Amino acid sequence: NQAMLNDKSILITGGTGSFGKKMTKTILERYTPRQLVIYSRDELKQFEMSQRFSERKYPLRYVIGDVRDKERLIRACSGIDYVIHAAALKQIPSCEENVEVAIQTNILGTANVVHVAISNRVDCAINLSADKALYPASVYGATKFLSERLFTEGRVIVYYLSLLILPLPSRLTFEYYFPVSHSLIDPLSTFFSWTLILVLITGAIWY
Repeated sequence: NQAMLNDKSILITGGTGSFGKKMTKTILERYTPRQLVIYSRDELKQFEMSQRFSERKYPLRYVIGDVRDKERLIRACSGIDYVIHAAALKQIPSCEENVEVAIQTNILGTANVVHVAISNRVDCAINLSADKALYPASVYGATKFLSERLFTEGRVIVYYLSLLILPLPSRLTFEYYFPVSHSLIDPLSTFFSWTLILVLITGAIWY
């Protein structure tokens, strides 16, 4: 359905990242959205992106905010039909050195997105994941694995970054979502992954 995003309000978290900019370009070229909200915490990147995608030329709105700030996210999602969740800490070394921040952003931030999408009655929310979530052996992989679980628990859609094909398919609703991790059916081979995830959660709760 080539018209699925026409006359829709769409919010992209982490919208100034490499995926967010590509997604913005694709949506503006292929569809006629009512509004496209770019939600990110980087003021400089928003300014630089606005030089290419101007609010005067396109139905864009730039909102400075963090997925860890639930109240800000609630306001940004007002009147939104689709949420594309791309905000995350993605550098493996950075996540290893900043475990607490990785948990707050990739897990708790994702939980905020899911809760806000449901409470605001968003038609569809899509999570951008990565292949590292299949057999997580790093902090980044573990946090992305749990972000997938949060989305599937909320009955929304999970896409793998390595498998993402644009434009998005039709029939995107809370009733249609993809199974995520093959590792769920092979707990023995992923003992280390589950141990790492347990350590991360315990550390976050203890802190």
